[in-house]
Order: sequence, then C-alpha cells, then structure tokens
Amino acid sequence: MLRDRVLRGVWIGLVAAAATAGALVGFGWVRGSPLQPLNTIAHVLLGSRAFYVHEPHPLVTPAGILVHLASLILWGVLFSIGVGRRRGAWLWTGAVLFAVGIAVVDFLVLPARFSPGFETVLTRGEVIVVYAIMAAAMGISAGSLRET
Repeated sequence: MLRDRVLRGVWIGLVAAAATAGALVGFGWVRGSPLQPLNTIAHVLLGSRAFYVHEPHPLVTPAGILVHLASLILWGVLFSIGVGRRRGAWLWTGAVLFAVGIAVVDFLVLPARFSPGFETVLTRGEVIVVYAIMAAAMGISAGSLRET
C-alpha cells in the first residue's frame, strides 16, 4: 500500500517536474536565455554562481535539472501519500492547497540558500504560474492513475 503510493508519487513528481521545467524554459526563452531559470536552481548545490549562468553549462545545467527533479519527486511522493484515493473536487482542492503549501515552504520556511532560485529571474506572476502548473500537473497525473 505505502509502496504503491510512493511509486505513484514518483510518477506524479516526474510529470510535475517535466511540466514546470517546460514553463521555466518557456519563461527563459522569452528573455532570450531559455536555461537561466533552470540554471538558477543549481544554486542549492553550487552556490550563487548559478544565478549568472545564462547559457547551457556542463555543470550548472545538469545540477539545476537534478535538484528540480529530485525536489519534485519528493513533493510528488508526499502529495501521493497525502491525497490517498481522493478523486474529483477533493483531488483538485488538494493539489491546489498542496502547491500553495510548497510555495510557502519554498519562500517563507526554507532559508534563501534552499529556495528554488528561479524567483530571482522571473516575475511574481510567472512564479505563480509555475506553481499553478505544478498543481495542475499533480492533479492530472494523480487523477489519471488508478491505485491498486
């Protein structure tokens, strides 16, 4: 039972990571630097130099992708465990509230060293869109999976 929820959560996290990475690259593309928002996430591992990398980099870009992927898999597993077998409006309410909770943790609870980093190059509205996409991806992927 717990194993199934964890595996389901990994899938939910992978879907959310892909969707939000796409949004981050899209917002970066508009600025002429598609990978910069993803690169900034690498500051968690590599420090502040990641904020200044605008182009693909053999160390910074994979580190940013790795941190993004790992964090969303963790959030996906926690979401899967928390949401259980809920469907419909309960699932969607849970997904939105969970994404709001993640934003609170990311920006109010964690020290700046562990914040996502992309908020330094995106507008507040774009950051909200990224978290909304996360909620939608989690809701869609959780709703599409059947629990065994």
